[in-house]
Amino acid sequence: MRTLTSSESLIIIMVVAAMTFFIRLLPFLIAGKMNRSAAIWQSISLMLPTAILGVLLIYAIRTIEFANLHGFMPQILGVAIVMLLHRWKRNTLISIGVGTICYMLMVQFIWPA
Repeated sequence: MRTLTSSESLIIIMVVAAMTFFIRLLPFLIAGKMNRSAAIWQSISLMLPTAILGVLLIYAIRTIEFANLHGFMPQILGVAIVMLLHRWKRNTLISIGVGTICYMLMVQFIWPA
């Protein structure tokens, strides 16, 4: 197995950097062509927090084990905290952040594996 030369490494880095830049620029190029007050943007802004929470919910509960208390209690309580905070504050960042911190504290200190 051979190693890459300096020029090959530089070419790979430049291609990866260009693609990363393009991928991050693409949404702004698409959004620039659409009207900012378009109905699609309004519906996306209303649906996105719920969709994010739904994906996180599925991710959190996909591996629940009901055999013992530490297998399911942190996940269930973490999801409940996120849901209650989101219903109360309507702030996705706060609810996910606080729920994650509470979950990690429960896993580390209350119900360690």
